[in-house]
Amino acid sequence: FGNVSLFKLDLGQRCLVDLPYCIPFAESYGSTANGGNGVDVAFVSPQPLAESNRLLIIFRDGVMTLWDIKASRVVFVSGRTTQQQSHQEEKNVTSSCWACSKGSKVAIGYDSGDIYLWAIPDIFSAENSSSSSNPNLPLQRLNLGYKLDKVPIISLRWVPSDGKSGRLYINGFSEHAYLYQVLILNEESESRIVKMVLPITEACQGMEFVTGLSDPNKQRQTVLVLLLKSGQICLYDDSEIERYLLQSQSRSPPTLPSHSFVKQPYGDSGINVAKFYTSDRTATANEACIDL
Repeated sequence: FGNVSLFKLDLGQRCLVDLPYCIPFAESYGSTANGGNGVDVAFVSPQPLAESNRLLIIFRDGVMTLWDIKASRVVFVSGRTTQQQSHQEEKNVTSSCWACSKGSKVAIGYDSGDIYLWAIPDIFSAENSSSSSNPNLPLQRLNLGYKLDKVPIISLRWVPSDGKSGRLYINGFSEHAYLYQVLILNEESESRIVKMVLPITEACQGMEFVTGLSDPNKQRQTVLVLLLKSGQICLYDDSEIERYLLQSQSRSPPTLPSHSFVKQPYGDSGINVAKFYTSDRTATANEACIDL
């Protein structure tokens, strides 16, 4: 458990090639009492502005390490507090995403329904340092107003806005409850959080952002694609969501974002969509693949 291997996408052969590089669990996690038998890796993500040299490895128990690929060593460790909590408060990581453009902040969701923002030293910071006074304490806990439900946070997405703030899309789901919220977070300060609850009528099993669905002669449009529990695909214009959040901070009453449904490319009502994939957002034409 806990080892990380690297693969390269060979576009010519259309396959993944195993690279001769491995990050051993014993070196990335460190020697602790609870890590003797290995801990699952929940997420691995390249650090913004240092994608070719730094990886953030997040373990299922909440421990996270920043790995320098060229130096083949850990340059930062955080999250030990979640790993050291008592049994009653124990929580596992279920989702994560970067929460700023320069890679100095990460949002992590847990099966307890909690979401914490953690500080990570960016590429401009001094080596082995962090902007947080205590790297084992989170910067902030996001209050979504549903603590009693304890809905596991199954996915998070960050969309930058004006360079100073951005929107965090939050999807929670369990057998008994679900939620979908969007927050405005300020990258430089912990100012008042503005949020909205997206009025969907059933649980969301996945989300993606697709750019370029509108008329190619017009400005490129970013669409939020939601995969609902029933298998339906629901679309929201991301600019309408942003406008709603901005109007919520003023006295003018905001208008709820409109949505539409995608007509499914099959007629059998017994077939449900399992996952939705999109090609690279920088591509000139977006391609989509539906896993049935």
